[in-house]
Amino acid sequence: MTEIDIYFKFLIAVIKADGKIEQEEKDFVINSAKTLGLSDDFINELEDRIVKEDIGIEQLYQEIFDKSDLSFTINLLKDGYALAKSDGNVDYRQLDILKNMMKSHSNYSDLLFDELIGWCEESLYLKNVGLELITTIVEA
Repeated sequence: MTEIDIYFKFLIAVIKADGKIEQEEKDFVINSAKTLGLSDDFINELEDRIVKEDIGIEQLYQEIFDKSDLSFTINLLKDGYALAKSDGNVDYRQLDILKNMMKSHSNYSDLLFDELIGWCEESLYLKNVGLELITTIVEA
């Protein structure tokens, strides 16, 4: 499984964790695929996968642990959190997907995880501030 496969499977797992698929969440995943320059065929298939795919989450955690590096793990955590928050509410089941991914690492602690989530929240805030600033400059 490639990092692209792992990335989108992980995002789909986050979307489905709370038992509902919100439009904002679907838009987040599709925009992520477009930002990566993935083909229209991939994006169309991805839209279908969001609705239909069942994720074997334990196997996915193992794939993440086996194949990803620190940078990729950071992106999964940060983007998974941003996705969970995209509908305005981070459900505890979505947070559990993120937490369980991090638990596969030997130095995991709930305190460190809480600090990581705080970092994700700050990162998302700064991204939004930057987006507003850039939008102001571009639209001026």
